[in-house]
Amino acid sequence: MKRFTTNRYCCIAILFLQFTYGDEDSESWNSLGLEIKLPYSFRIQIEQGLRFHDQLSKYKQTFTEGSLSYNVFENFRISMPYRYAIFNKKKIKKRLGFGGSYKYKLHNVGFKYRTKYQKTYEHQNLPEELIRNKLSIVYKVKKKIHPYVSGELFHSLITS
Repeated sequence: MKRFTTNRYCCIAILFLQFTYGDEDSESWNSLGLEIKLPYSFRIQIEQGLRFHDQLSKYKQTFTEGSLSYNVFENFRISMPYRYAIFNKKKIKKRLGFGGSYKYKLHNVGFKYRTKYQKTYEHQNLPEELIRNKLSIVYKVKKKIHPYVSGELFHSLITS
């Protein structure tokens, strides 16, 4: 019976992916992260990312992000991330945010909902304010393999 359940979740994920289409451009988002657990339920996360676009042939962006988070109660965490990003046209953006996330696990399937308010600063431009909501569905295949599907919605707080 367990094998049937596993196959059913895989089939649902494959069917879902059939209906997700992006731009005609392929992008590569790579990052390396480090997480340090601190006393009193605090954590520090550091991430270095590199992104390519135009069928993976052109450099798009590199960024360094640091985040301090606190586990308020079981499965609920608040965080304050700061990102420093350099784009291909020598453009620099700085982003500060505040958010929260909630995790729920049901057998081998995990759900994570994250909401975040962020303000992005760019030289001589008004700050861009966004609210981001993201839902991730993670399926644990083996101890170290956790494929996932996620979707994110953005809402700009600046109206023209």
